[in-house]
Amino acid sequence: MSFYDIRIPQEDRPALDQLVNNLKYFASDHKTSGYFGDNLITLGRNLGFMADKRFLDAVNDSFLENGDVNKTWRLHVYSWAIKTALPLDGDLIECGVYRGLYVDSAIKYLGETAFENKEFYLYDTFEGLDLRYSTTMEMALSLDAEGKAEYSKNDNETVARNRFEKFKWVKVVKGVVPDILKISSPEKISFLHLDLNAGEAETKALDYLYDRITNGGVILIDDYGRFEHNQLHCAHNWWFRDKGQAILELPTGQGIVIKRD
Repeated sequence: MSFYDIRIPQEDRPALDQLVNNLKYFASDHKTSGYFGDNLITLGRNLGFMADKRFLDAVNDSFLENGDVNKTWRLHVYSWAIKTALPLDGDLIECGVYRGLYVDSAIKYLGETAFENKEFYLYDTFEGLDLRYSTTMEMALSLDAEGKAEYSKNDNETVARNRFEKFKWVKVVKGVVPDILKISSPEKISFLHLDLNAGEAETKALDYLYDRITNGGVILIDDYGRFEHNQLHCAHNWWFRDKGQAILELPTGQGIVIKRD
């Protein structure tokens, strides 16, 4: 779903969709630019990434689900973060892979040669959140309308492995973060993407990985700014405050930190 808020009752969400559609028509009538998707509404923006044919071709070729297109701005931020990190010493990590949309689109956009001499580690349970590292609210948010684990459906592990099997430098690793990191993880890191939808799991991953991140390395937190993940938001604020680092909350709902030693 492109527009939602856990505070808005299900029966009121069609009214929200109608309001957004009215704003789209208004923007179109006045020939102004806008972005309407993923709980993000803008007017009068340059949206340069939407004019980047190479980027649009890459993301369009990576979409597998109807809702993927709504993540276009998030995918732009993700690709920028990786491009920023690639010249630095260290490998790349993604915690929370789902079906591999982010990684697949970045590889297609930046090109495989951009990742020369790098390894990309992708960690996921492919079976949903782990109760040991998730709050009651986070567990509830991970369930679909039928009460089934949203992130364990659609044979996600097979989809992810098939996507990256031709790239020997992409390592799809099944396991629970942070536990699996103690078994298999790089010694130096230039990019870390946290998308586990669980604040404790993500901050415990940081406990283990942060000192390995190169000075200037990029940490991208996918759900930091999303209200339904307020517990995750607070967990990261507390964690990074102790490190003397500030998180930049982006309009996309992501959070970003550039590590400074």
